[in-house]
Amino acid sequence: MADFGWSYPAGCSGVPADDEPEETVDRRPEVITTLVELCAHFDADEPRSLNRRLYKDTDCGASISVQTLDGVWHHNGEDWNGIATIQAFTIQSIVEGSDAEVNSGTFTLPVEALEVDEWIDYMEEETERLWNEANAEEEDADDE
Repeated sequence: MADFGWSYPAGCSGVPADDEPEETVDRRPEVITTLVELCAHFDADEPRSLNRRLYKDTDCGASISVQTLDGVWHHNGEDWNGIATIQAFTIQSIVEGSDAEVNSGTFTLPVEALEVDEWIDYMEEETERLWNEANAEEEDADDE
């Protein structure tokens, strides 16, 4: 490794021994103050991965929109390359089979991570309720 100008300290290979449990580091912040922390909260490697993480990690397939410092909102499907700082964000989901949407209010930075997580829990429950309501009406109409 000396060829690269660095090496591990004496006695350390950089790989944990088999008998040493690997530590998992929770990189999720308690308070979200930056775009980097928002990405960390959702385990997104970069801003353009935020929508994919939210969609995949929620049952309702949520999306996120962010507001940059110039006041412009950026939504799912847009090119997020070059977005480095934000001042606010929203999280939303549509309800398949209906015209219903479940939309958060605006989360203005800084925001408690717990507040965001509680909103997502609510959104998941509400989209399920609305989906069941919309599909129950369809099933009732099919039965007639």
